[in-house]
Amino acid sequence: MDIETPFLRVLLTLPARRVLGILDGLEPHDVHRPQHRVILTAVARCARKQVDDGDDHHPVSFPVAVQLDLSRTGDLDHPHVRELLLDLAAGINPVPECWVVDIVADLRRLRLRRACVAAGEALVQAGRHGGDSDLTGALRHLPALLAVAIRAGLTVEEDQ
Repeated sequence: MDIETPFLRVLLTLPARRVLGILDGLEPHDVHRPQHRVILTAVARCARKQVDDGDDHHPVSFPVAVQLDLSRTGDLDHPHVRELLLDLAAGINPVPECWVVDIVADLRRLRLRRACVAAGEALVQAGRHGGDSDLTGALRHLPALLAVAIRAGLTVEEDQ
């Protein structure tokens, strides 16, 4: 299930200051799809500008401000970004605002799952066919994997 699109939709209904507070808990790669990441970054820039301009109690001006931001960065030229922008503008928000914190946690857990798959595939490949340098390279995934797990809310204890 795609939780990134409903997440963006609910963000666009929230006051700019609240958007920034929610996004403060996310890293760019917590959002998987590049076009979602691009629009999320644009929403964050627009929210920051509104807060800086003293208009922090209103939602981000969508689609006008976001579209102008994406146009300035050249990201609006990408067909997947344009398609998502249209989808967001036409869609009805199916997610209640109170779920936004849970969605942030879900995005982190999904990122952890993707990181686990990538690390696992690298370890399996190195274990089957690799030399020492391949094994060493695959093992380099593990510290980052632990950091992502902790951000996702897992309690990770290292064995002594």
